[in-house]
Amino acid sequence: MLRFAGILTTMLVAGSVAVGDEGTKDATKAGDPLHPHFKIVTTLGDIVLELDAEKAPVTALNFAQYAEDKFYEGTIFHRVISNFMIQAGGFTIDGKKTEGLRDGILNEWQNGLKNVRGSISMARRGGNPDSGSSQFFISVVDNPFLDQQQRDGAAYAVFGKVVEGMDVVDRIKDLEVGSHDKIPGGKVPKEPVVIESVKLIGDFDRTKAEEAAKAAGEKVAAAQAAAKEAEKKAKVERNKGMREHVTKLETETGKKAVFTNSGMAYLILEEGEG
Repeated sequence: MLRFAGILTTMLVAGSVAVGDEGTKDATKAGDPLHPHFKIVTTLGDIVLELDAEKAPVTALNFAQYAEDKFYEGTIFHRVISNFMIQAGGFTIDGKKTEGLRDGILNEWQNGLKNVRGSISMARRGGNPDSGSSQFFISVVDNPFLDQQQRDGAAYAVFGKVVEGMDVVDRIKDLEVGSHDKIPGGKVPKEPVVIESVKLIGDFDRTKAEEAAKAAGEKVAAAQAAAKEAEKKAKVERNKGMREHVTKLETETGKKAVFTNSGMAYLILEEGEG
């Protein structure tokens, strides 16, 4: 089970998400090709999402593919915390859902979008920033701590917002929760909320989204390569400084330093017994 920070955890709307309890009146306009709308039909009502394929192309494409594959059909909102968020996309009522699950994706947490009320974010495992796959969560309050780097060096990536159906989200968050034999955590609604379908409404420019996703991946790869090169140079400088210091000690003591395989060095100043 995906949980937040530390254990197996749950893995983009600059500023705040302007979502009222009735949702945005323009939701039926279906966004635009890079901000596609997806309708989540649940047994408790419908929720319309607007994904941000401009700022979070990798994550938006990932969600769209799971929706197209009908992966979400039959899954439930399996983790509900009334003053935090509602989470779905990982389990069916009987606690199973692994067929069709893909590998984790790039964590797009540095895109300027915030974990605020109405935002939809990527669930992932604590300790592994790029482990997000099918699970997602909708914040029911502002959660600024999720925008901060966790111990694993990354935050939680927002990739869209609710534009219609926040009343449904609030009904879900207020459900009574309890334990489940196959879903750990004790936050499973006793009245199951089943996702019947997730469908695209309107247009989605996948080509532009894929181009943006490719650029995002290349940017991350370049940053990682630069960081690796910087660390390599820093190591060279550290070794140079250490050797200069050792040389000075050898000159002062008249002793020869011994270097170990781990990179440490020592000098035997006086030999003895006992």
